[in-house]
Amino acid sequence: MKKFLMLPIITAAALLMTPLDASAVSYSLPQTEYTTVTASDALKAEKVASLVNKVRRQNGLPEMKIFPLLSKAAAVRAEELSRSFSHTRPDNQPFYSIVNEYGIPWGGVAENAAYGQPTPESAVNSWMNSDNHRKNLLNPNFNYIGVGAYEVNGVYYWDQIFIQAREEMTGAAFPRNFGDANLDGIIDAVDATLVLTDYARVSVGKTTTLNEAQRGNADMNLNGIIDAVDASAILTYYAKSSVG
Repeated sequence: MKKFLMLPIITAAALLMTPLDASAVSYSLPQTEYTTVTASDALKAEKVASLVNKVRRQNGLPEMKIFPLLSKAAAVRAEELSRSFSHTRPDNQPFYSIVNEYGIPWGGVAENAAYGQPTPESAVNSWMNSDNHRKNLLNPNFNYIGVGAYEVNGVYYWDQIFIQAREEMTGAAFPRNFGDANLDGIIDAVDATLVLTDYARVSVGKTTTLNEAQRGNADMNLNGIIDAVDASAILTYYAKSSVG
């Protein structure tokens, strides 16, 4: 059975919360250990984000930027949905508490959740066929998106987190595109080669040649480590996209 959830946009004022000052923001992983995202799930999550931006373009709206750290948070939520399908987390905290745990500043936040849809396309279609989910997805105020996908016994759980953040918070902490390790706007074998070369350097104790933005794009499985697994995921994505 296919199911999905939606929570209306939560604003900082309504929750008595104040968006963080960009000058004081520190992006870091929370102390809690979370399940590592597989390369396959990360690619499916990225596809969801791509489809969402396609729909936004079709409706005359600007694309939302993919924020890898927000995708980490959404991946946590996708795993949590497999245990408790609710906008309330298993520890009884609201969904947006995971955003706060990652130190991500926001002025508005919303979540779309779903499970049972086997593909990114079917998940996005489910949300688009629900008025409230569609409103979140097409909200012009949201400028960043994070997507998580988690599979259990052949069943996929999907999570989208949208935030509104000031543009001055962009930069290295908000990389442009998963897989685009050389930041040229194209995901191809060159990116995979760059990742493998850097991995070889780091493996023998040398300093990485990738800057923070490049590392954010290269970390395909969102585990904080740039290695051959990421290079393989980039090549897989490139191969699939090359044949449509």
